[in-house]
Amino acid sequence: MLCKIPTNTLSADLLIATVRAHFAEHGAALCNAAALIENEHGAARVLRLMSDLRKATHLDRTLRNKLIDLHRLLSLDIALGNLEAELPNWIMLDPADVAPCS
Repeated sequence: MLCKIPTNTLSADLLIATVRAHFAEHGAALCNAAALIENEHGAARVLRLMSDLRKATHLDRTLRNKLIDLHRLLSLDIALGNLEAELPNWIMLDPADVAPCS
């Protein structure tokens, strides 16, 4: 179940507020996209990250690395490798095509 991430923060760190706002607006789509790529593991990764963001007071190295890993997953960096010539053959993934993650 996706819970609303608070976008207001007591922290002076504007980065955490920005990331929270992004996940509050696009969390379900990020979860769906990760689920399309890595099934339940991808959805669980996003949900854990959202939970960590709720508890965080600032954007530390661990959270930054998790965000980078999620970006690499969603941009298919790991899967593509040397397949750039074959990109036109890939179907575009639409996160709106699947039911929201629970």
